[in-house]
Amino acid sequence: MDNKIHWHEWGKKTFEKSQKEGKPVLLNITAVWCHWCHQMRDDCYLDSEIAETINKDFIPIKVDTDKRPDINQRYNQGGWPTTVFLTPEGRIIGGGTYFPPNDFKILLFRIAEFYKKNKTTIEREKTNFPLIKEGLSKEEKLDTKIIDNILDALVVNFDFDCGGFGFQPKFPFPEGIEFFLLKNYKTNDSKLLKMVSINLAGMKGIEDKTEGGFFRYSVTRDWSVPHYEKMLELNAGIIKNYLHAFLLTKDKKWKDTALKTLEYVKNNLTRPGGGFYGSQDADEEYYQKKERAGLKKPYIDKTVYTDSSAKMASAYLDAYLILNDMYYLETALKTIEFLLENLIDKFMYHYFDTEKHIKGLLKDQVCMISCLLDAFEITQGKRFLENAENLSKLLIETLWDKNNWGFFDKSEYKEDIGELKTMLKPVEENSLAAENFLRLYHLTDNEKYLECAEKTLSIFAKSYENYGYFAANYAISLEKLFLPVNMVVVGGKDILSRNLFTTSIMIFPSLRTVKFLDFLKDKEKIKKAGYPNKPAAYVCAGNLCSRPIYKPEEIEKEIKNIIKPKVVI
Repeated sequence: MDNKIHWHEWGKKTFEKSQKEGKPVLLNITAVWCHWCHQMRDDCYLDSEIAETINKDFIPIKVDTDKRPDINQRYNQGGWPTTVFLTPEGRIIGGGTYFPPNDFKILLFRIAEFYKKNKTTIEREKTNFPLIKEGLSKEEKLDTKIIDNILDALVVNFDFDCGGFGFQPKFPFPEGIEFFLLKNYKTNDSKLLKMVSINLAGMKGIEDKTEGGFFRYSVTRDWSVPHYEKMLELNAGIIKNYLHAFLLTKDKKWKDTALKTLEYVKNNLTRPGGGFYGSQDADEEYYQKKERAGLKKPYIDKTVYTDSSAKMASAYLDAYLILNDMYYLETALKTIEFLLENLIDKFMYHYFDTEKHIKGLLKDQVCMISCLLDAFEITQGKRFLENAENLSKLLIETLWDKNNWGFFDKSEYKEDIGELKTMLKPVEENSLAAENFLRLYHLTDNEKYLECAEKTLSIFAKSYENYGYFAANYAISLEKLFLPVNMVVVGGKDILSRNLFTTSIMIFPSLRTVKFLDFLKDKEKIKKAGYPNKPAAYVCAGNLCSRPIYKPEEIEKEIKNIIKPKVVI
């Protein structure tokens, strides 16, 4: 441990100490899984001379990026570790990522001297908080061309030789692959499926061939030199990619990869009482050895994070559907129960390590709502829908920008410090929020959800270009707004009703939302909609709706007919 340094926690008292003692803050943003964070700790923070300088001339704060994503989002300098120097008001003086010890000694001296000489000037240049850094005017118009433009950006940046997007380092991008799969289903564009295949095959270069699971990224373009940390959230997205590719292509090799990754999560990141652990540390020696016997397994962060646990629970629900294994359903539902029991107090809290911490982050809410909707669609358990609606209503009450629309990334910023007073509207979380509202609209017929989704998506109608291919999630949400595939199954407890529902729920998960109307419980809704009193499925894509479908084997054929696929040669 780097306990030679008198680390402080992020908080008002620490910044008041900085003001009182006339010293700048040294903020170290680190992660338990991060190789270069450990390297900087060993090289710099355990160095007696460096520790003495920091304790004398700075107020040091250490923050875990997983536990405080709001701090990381505003202060990260381009990677981990981040070392950033701040004024007592929390404004940035300068910073960077990893520094070798000699360079760090020089930097510490220069920052300390600069602050002493310029303290009065810096004090006069205080920034007026809060600021809004993301989200445009509510006047922007939405158009299906946005979807095409994002698809073009993904294709242009795709590496046809090795798979993935961009060059090096090469990071998996599950959202881009999911968008390719969705567009392939709708258009029959074989080029998209080919890119998925190239990507999934190439990405296996960062798969742990022995224990399963995928590493965070590759240092090289060809995926051949992994960076060895394993992240729960990333593996959740990758599991969905391989499962969905198997569902659409029936190619067994994608199923086998998904199974191996699921087995890794089961053996290493699954908490016995519900929930999933956050990550497993990078350890080159351990992973590069062909025979690992005798070597201690890399450290596992046994913190349960709401956002990543909810995402893995959603991946498990897909695994249950596609692999027909009750273990995945039981584990997903156990995780949801754990999160609802231990990490909610109106809003979801961010993480649990014997108690809950950090309330009201947007990402936690939208990931949990998405997971609850997945669970509701599969099980029809009303409690899941009720919790999803309660969280959604709280989102609108608390994080909604009433003037310019969209959702801020955190609930409490006015009384916070420095850049944490800056209000952000992240496109990824807002896109998922909009997708959740579109699903809720179909499931409940409440038009307020549709209105909220449209307004949320509209604020990025021009700024989406700034994100390039990273706007894939935004494109997926627009697909659900402009070209939704909504399904209704009307029935009871008979075998035909069950088969119609099971077949409907097995349709590509990123494509459809499925509502079940029960002859007894939903009698008035069935009557109002004019559905006949016999088991049937109905498919609507936009304004086009199918005839009643009485045979499960005809459901997918009807979907393909309604969405009018085009063959690209």
